[in-house]
Amino acid sequence: MVGIATALTGFAGLEVRRSEEDWVILIRRADFTADPVFATFHGKELNAQDIARLLPHWASLQWAQVPANMLSTSESCAQDGQYQVSLRAAPGSSKLHIEAIDAFRRFMAQR
Repeated sequence: MVGIATALTGFAGLEVRRSEEDWVILIRRADFTADPVFATFHGKELNAQDIARLLPHWASLQWAQVPANMLSTSESCAQDGQYQVSLRAAPGSSKLHIEAIDAFRRFMAQR
């Protein structure tokens, strides 16, 4: 399984969407600075192995629930080294935080 990567403006983050899923992965530097490595992924298909290069400790991440806000009603985040990863349910999704985390783990386990 793969997702399509989009580098955010100014290489501030990398969003990975999978067409068959109602959640997305957002990876940013923990210090919120730009990262040119995101440009190399823009518009390309990423698989779990590609994401694991940025998040080598994906299986043991400690997730924190982000309070609902204008941008997201179901979001969890964690930090792996220099990167922060957020899992967000798509707008209109009824997916719970733990369901998005479980889906992320299943996706990443397919490496």
